[in-house]
Amino acid sequence: MVGGGAPTVLGMPTLLTGKLYDPEETLEAYYKSAYADSTLFSDLGAGGASVRIYTKARYLEGANPDEIGNAVTDLDYEIKKPARFTRNLYKLTAFLGAPYQLKKHFLLFSSALTSNVKLVGTDMKNVTLNDPKFYKDLKKKGITLSDEDRLFVLYHFFGAHGPYTMDENAQKVPSDQTSLKHQILGTFKIIFEYIDEMKAQGIYDDSTIIITADHGGVALYQNPAVFIKRRGEQREEMATNSAPLTFNNLRATFVQTLDGAGAETYGPGMYDVAEDAEVEPRPLVAASILRKNVYKDKKILYTDYLEFQIGNPARDNSLVRESDAKVANRYALGEKVHLCGKKASPVFAMSGFSIIENKYRWTNGDESRIPLRIAEPFENLELTLDYEAFSGHRGVKLYANDQLVLEGNLLLGPLDGIVIPGSCVEEDGFLELRFELLDAVSPKELGLNNDKRRVSISLRSFSLASTSEPFRGPLQIDQ
Repeated sequence: MVGGGAPTVLGMPTLLTGKLYDPEETLEAYYKSAYADSTLFSDLGAGGASVRIYTKARYLEGANPDEIGNAVTDLDYEIKKPARFTRNLYKLTAFLGAPYQLKKHFLLFSSALTSNVKLVGTDMKNVTLNDPKFYKDLKKKGITLSDEDRLFVLYHFFGAHGPYTMDENAQKVPSDQTSLKHQILGTFKIIFEYIDEMKAQGIYDDSTIIITADHGGVALYQNPAVFIKRRGEQREEMATNSAPLTFNNLRATFVQTLDGAGAETYGPGMYDVAEDAEVEPRPLVAASILRKNVYKDKKILYTDYLEFQIGNPARDNSLVRESDAKVANRYALGEKVHLCGKKASPVFAMSGFSIIENKYRWTNGDESRIPLRIAEPFENLELTLDYEAFSGHRGVKLYANDQLVLEGNLLLGPLDGIVIPGSCVEEDGFLELRFELLDAVSPKELGLNNDKRRVSISLRSFSLASTSEPFRGPLQIDQ
């Protein structure tokens, strides 16, 4: 199985629409175009199925609410504690009618009323990923049967994500009383008891159940597992299959199972792909740096997403390759791009670099790349770099696309006067700065600490300007 995007902000729309994120567009534009171009919900509806999607509303931005049954519902209000609510209501009335000198005795906050009122309904905007609450509601209310003949329901669980706050019994607990393993066990407890409820209600045999994830949990998150029980299917034990699937096969299965319109346009379903099928490498868009604390204030802190090609099997990380697709950052000549500290630009796609730190942005590995796209006219370009080498001099070669423009031993920047011939920039303005790092080394190898990153230089900032200075060959530097 190949997830088409990671993290979840890409995984959910990719699963539901089949459209890969173009790292050169904004997330808002991607969501809008992905759902506008997708016909999954309308095709399911044309086949007579009602659609219910229980996930965060932000993951469905751009979807047509008329095609999602729970997108808009008539919410009602319920008084939780009538006696307390009535008492506070009388107090409010007394405040309004009392003389000014007595009003201070009837003061109250609005929360005294609103805290005793709750919304009743399933408006999609109120859906949260709260697995312990889902389990509590399941145990209390069970499953409500619908009189609709066909129903497509997607429940999005928090699942194996950190922070871990659920135990193996699907109960909310402090994080120091659980773990990844226990939270996964708790998630499957919810699923198993939901299935038991389906059996008790007599709808299990006539249902297709698919358990999967919007992305995996290792490397590029490219390999989520998938479990499926087909309608009318019974087995004594679980059968395994390593067919090279993608989310497109999953979506095709949705439509085939519910006899949706245009099933033939979705391609093969999950059961139509042979285990030994020969497939081209499958595309996946993921953050080039997958790590904790990716988000800040519900916005993507790093948008350095890149497209990768996944081999077969998907779990073999040695078969993962960076795509040939030219993902590039739009760059205005003269702009100074900060790569570390509070001024670090969050919109630059980069590969071969480590995380943003306060004073550093270390290269990581033997090669680092910064892809750019320049719109303004120029004769030649002058590049200025500000950097600091790790633990002494470091050997570096710098290429502008395929043209070598700098080589030597670097110690400390800034360094200007690096001329890039205009002829090496492609017609569409594409320019990739590629750093070949000749003697990258990890702090652990040097006995400094346990950091295993193979670093060479910390690139603090760079800028490009137009110049008429001729290119006289690569700049030789020995600091």
